[in-house]
Amino acid sequence: KSMVLFWRFSNGFLIQKHGVKYPYTISETKESTHERCGFLTYCNIPRAVTWIPPSTHNQTQGPLMFGLRTPFCSDLSGHSNLKFSNGSRFMEYLAVEFASDVEQQTPYGNTTQETATFYVKLQLGVNGLTREDSVCVVNTGVHDQILCKEKSDATCLDMYSTNVRWYLSILRQGCGSIIWISTTSVAGDPKYP
Repeated sequence: KSMVLFWRFSNGFLIQKHGVKYPYTISETKESTHERCGFLTYCNIPRAVTWIPPSTHNQTQGPLMFGLRTPFCSDLSGHSNLKFSNGSRFMEYLAVEFASDVEQQTPYGNTTQETATFYVKLQLGVNGLTREDSVCVVNTGVHDQILCKEKSDATCLDMYSTNVRWYLSILRQGCGSIIWISTTSVAGDPKYP
């Protein structure tokens, strides 16, 4: 599975979703009510009036499967937006699947990446924080490889690099620091060496 890990923390607060001990007491959690179609509801951001699918000519953006058949939903299953807080500190995970996709379109952006950046900036303001208070940890790649079907390696690399550069450039609007986690192979899956 591929996803963009979007972790934010302030004042030294950091939690990992899977199995790492957390040094603070968690007093509040918030989670998307629907893993594939709950992104915008979780963020409390309205949908765009009309959902526009990605171009099928030399497709360079997701979604490709479920999200393509079901507007405002993600291809990604098994992951959803999640927030942990102890009142003064918080960490948030936003399930962003591709380096560029049109799954979560709003009046504020035509891509999930623009919507996520808008949400981060909104949350900084709500919590009295600045861009410098936010650290975003990002990863994408495995699902992006599906976009490479019937493309040369050079074309695929160029498309992916362009999408990642664009994504990181808009994230800078809401992230004082960005940490890129490199993509690893999917254990035992020959499609993703």
